[in-house]
Amino acid sequence: MADQPKILLPSGSQPGEIFRPPLRARIEALLPEFLTRARWFGGKARGLTEARISASLPLPGGLKSGRFLVVAVSYRDGGEESYLLPLVYSARGEGTPEDPGAVLAGVETAEGPGLLYDAAGSREFRRGCFDLILRGKALEEGGAAIRGTPGQTLRRWGEEGGKLPESRVLGKEQSNTSFLYGKEFILKLYRRRESGVNPEIEISRFLTEKAGFDRTPPFTGMIELELPGSVTASAGILQGFVPHRDDAWSYTLDEVSDFLNSAGPEAARQAIDNYLPFARRLGERTGQLHLALASDPGDLDFAPEPEEEAYREEGRRSAGELLDRGLRTLKETIDQLSPEAGQAARDLLARGDQLRRKIGGREPGEVTGLKIRIHGDYHLGQLLYTGDDVAIIDFEGEPARSLEERRRKRSPLVDVAGMVRSFHYAAHGAIFLSPRGGGEPAADLFARAEEWYRKAAGTFLDSYRKTVAAAPGLLPARREEEDQLLDLFILEKAAYELNYELNNRPDWSAIPIRGLLGLLT
Repeated sequence: MADQPKILLPSGSQPGEIFRPPLRARIEALLPEFLTRARWFGGKARGLTEARISASLPLPGGLKSGRFLVVAVSYRDGGEESYLLPLVYSARGEGTPEDPGAVLAGVETAEGPGLLYDAAGSREFRRGCFDLILRGKALEEGGAAIRGTPGQTLRRWGEEGGKLPESRVLGKEQSNTSFLYGKEFILKLYRRRESGVNPEIEISRFLTEKAGFDRTPPFTGMIELELPGSVTASAGILQGFVPHRDDAWSYTLDEVSDFLNSAGPEAARQAIDNYLPFARRLGERTGQLHLALASDPGDLDFAPEPEEEAYREEGRRSAGELLDRGLRTLKETIDQLSPEAGQAARDLLARGDQLRRKIGGREPGEVTGLKIRIHGDYHLGQLLYTGDDVAIIDFEGEPARSLEERRRKRSPLVDVAGMVRSFHYAAHGAIFLSPRGGGEPAADLFARAEEWYRKAAGTFLDSYRKTVAAAPGLLPARREEEDQLLDLFILEKAAYELNYELNNRPDWSAIPIRGLLGLLT
């Protein structure tokens, strides 16, 4: 990189000294620019004003010229966050990062030039992280520690003489960084530091070691970060790798495209019939997941709890606020929408009061149903498609929510609503992602997409309800109460999507607009 920043070490200094005062100020000066171009950094839109190293620990892998840094960042809005950044120095000829974008700076030393880069690109670091977990070791210094803990599955693997395969960095992650070890294990390094246990670790461990649920990657270990005066934070999770063809979102988009491109009623029927077994299996697996998460009344973190009116009222309030905000923005931006989206938007604005009444409606009788730990961010992109089944992944919950909120028990219908909305997005999103200039009119395409959505979502819901019938009381006792609650969560999700799309992809707002209108039919 011709414009790569340079750090000049004073004569006689060793590369490892760059992480200690006063030299580490040179790293801190480069961090804002580095962070804002890092794929995993979540504060790009907030206006980063300062980045400083708040903690520095030894780096797994025996890399002396490297440190595991905790970086505190400040924003224009007054907010603060912490991120995990392992950095390593490599002299020229001793190895280079696999991703040139991971380089923080070139380093000039008396012995020659080198690079300072994100250690995720170092095979030694990735091997060191795995070894830390496998051996249950801790790297301690000054009252702080990076600690690895193996799960039951990894202990057995080690006892049976398992050999660690070569590793590489996966490129799809947005908010974290994942390492794939052959086709056996996958380690997710959490980049944003949050005090407390990450829900993904908690739920994955419970499903693997207590509930015996096998349709998710098995929990095999974790890394935790301990800092003086702070609650222990999750730094990474190791899981078994699940071979798969694709994620379920990509698979579903292909199936919808086949349906929309089908010539004639018979071909269309065959196209949807090809997908319905998957939707049925997904309903079954979703129900089994919820049954597993509700299976241990003796574990306080997972014991089911009765729903109460206060919980329902909180949901109504949230849905109402999101809807009102979305309708206000829609009214202000309607002239910027495409003709198709604009017409649907006018229909929605005219029927806003009907949606508000739907939110405020209550079924007579006592509140029934249970709150349990749930996935929390459930959609087709959180599923691996294996060819004849699915594996459910990414139990971190909605990224915008706090860790405490993501650990809360909620109605299992929140997950169901998320998947119903995902079917709707796939059905209509295929139109946006595969333009058909000069072909079928947009109105006809949307009508056909709606047909596909209703069949797929209906099959999913029927299968889900049959599966959870094995645990009477999990869902509301009366079907009218269940339907009303599910509609509330679907409305809340669609209202959130409306706000997002109006601010990011205005033409795509046609999808949540049509979803909201569909609740009134």
